Amino acid sequence: MAVTFFTCADRAYEPFVLPYAASALIANPDDTVVEFCLERPRQFELANADAIGLLSDKFGPHRVRFKRGNFEGWPANSVRFLETPTTLTEFTYIGDIDILLLEPTARPHLAQMAKTGLPYSNVVRPTPPARLSGLHFTRSDVHYPLPVITDSTALRIDEHLLYLQVEAKGLPLPDPAERFRPAHGIHFSLNRPVKRQGRTDWGVSLPLAQGYLKLRKNPTWRSLLPLFDRRYLTLLTLLETAMEAHFPDLDVETDRPKEYSLRRLLD
Repeated sequence: MAVTFFTCADRAYEPFVLPYAASALIANPDDTVVEFCLERPRQFELANADAIGLLSDKFGPHRVRFKRGNFEGWPANSVRFLETPTTLTEFTYIGDIDILLLEPTARPHLAQMAKTGLPYSNVVRPTPPARLSGLHFTRSDVHYPLPVITDSTALRIDEHLLYLQVEAKGLPLPDPAERFRPAHGIHFSLNRPVKRQGRTDWGVSLPLAQGYLKLRKNPTWRSLLPLFDRRYLTLLTLLETAMEAHFPDLDVETDRPKEYSLRRLLD
């Protein structure tokens, strides 16, 4: 099955673009296209030509795509639900740019859709306003073309906007008791600390920590590391520090790429 991973990034979140593309393709190597909606796509492509070329060499041409989005006047989180990918495959996965993907994505969502009978996979948030979550796996021909939503307040609340779009399409909503909503990876939310109440707050379970260490050994990932933004490498260093504290039986230090060295980042 073909899936388009679609997300957006304003200029502040551009450091997440290359790691998202790489992790999505490594975890989902077959029939996957990753498309980004950016403020300055051409400038980003020129500045990151080496990394994009490396991904093209490894996974084939046109697997990573960029388009210009209208960010003017809208929160960046809403843009992914206001824009349509230029590459519409059978399925679309609309996700968060700051998630590092570590596991195959389509199969569990297709199983969930078979279970619920819905043409998409998502959950209803339990608190108002009425919202779906921001991670939305859907049949592309069901979700697009997008309905027109004119409520200016809704347009500024991304998950409420998605809820209204699904409602406007006349689609049934998930059972409120349904809680299937995997992140498929580590969410580097900059709104959350690395630790809170004695635990990591980036959703780092032991299986995800193990998945991350597997990704770290991937030759393509290692080749891309020197090309990642230094700010993103700093986040990886913080992640590994938290993993060492919470999962002492994992040998995080073994074969640690030099690009993760905080001392090197500060030189």
